[in-house]
Amino acid sequence: MGNIVWIASYPKSGNTWLRVLLANYLNNESQPLPLDRLEEFCVGDMNAQPYSECLGRDMSNCSLRQLKKYRTKVQRYMAGEVADTLLVKSHASYTFLDGAPAIAKDVTRGAIYMVRNPLDMVVSFADHYGLTIDQAIEASHFKGHIIGGNDETVPQYLGAWSRHVLSWLDSGDLYRIILRYEDMLADTRRAFGMVLQFLKLENEPERVNRALEFARFDSLQRQEAQSGFSEKSPHSGRFFRTGSKGGWRNDLSNSQVDKILSHHGDVMQKLGYLRKDGSIV
Repeated sequence: MGNIVWIASYPKSGNTWLRVLLANYLNNESQPLPLDRLEEFCVGDMNAQPYSECLGRDMSNCSLRQLKKYRTKVQRYMAGEVADTLLVKSHASYTFLDGAPAIAKDVTRGAIYMVRNPLDMVVSFADHYGLTIDQAIEASHFKGHIIGGNDETVPQYLGAWSRHVLSWLDSGDLYRIILRYEDMLADTRRAFGMVLQFLKLENEPERVNRALEFARFDSLQRQEAQSGFSEKSPHSGRFFRTGSKGGWRNDLSNSQVDKILSHHGDVMQKLGYLRKDGSIV
């Protein structure tokens, strides 16, 4: 068994919130962990630096074709750098468009996959990437969707939202847990307890209490306002917006809702976002 545990999700689906919870639990201090120290507890697989270190040459601005060729090799390199569990953030689809795996199973211990109702996700996605909501909806069903690939990051293949979700849900014998963002909002303590159990970490009540307090959205907003956050997009005013669900009802038109349902309704129903009669939960 490998030592990488993937913290995976389509963008704007709660990945950062879960990482903040885990980092504060692992840090186990009386004060919130500064946001700029998240990488100490969970590295990102879009960072170009490990590619350059592993391959001995600058891999910033590499193409998806180059990334695909070296991705699993770099993961083995990253896994070999630590003796214990290595938490790795990823927005990658479990497989590329051609079905090739995006993760090295031999160094993978498991995955926590965060998923969010796409009706809310597209609103947050639009804000983060500086898109109109219509553009975000188009991106959510574009099978060739790629993000990243600049001076600091390597490209990451997302594909369409539905295919992204199904790629992780249907990932064979991969040891994994599927966590809905909405369930985490409804009962954060219970959801986080499931994550600790999955990671085989002791569920210590006082540490959990601190982690929950430090990961409150008002606390994260204050931290971001005071010290900034490197993951904030230059297109948006702030990274931590509302942290709520159901905001789409005020932000999406009926035609935009219908378009999302036409592309993602089957998977939304599979995840409990739609009832059997097609009505929205």
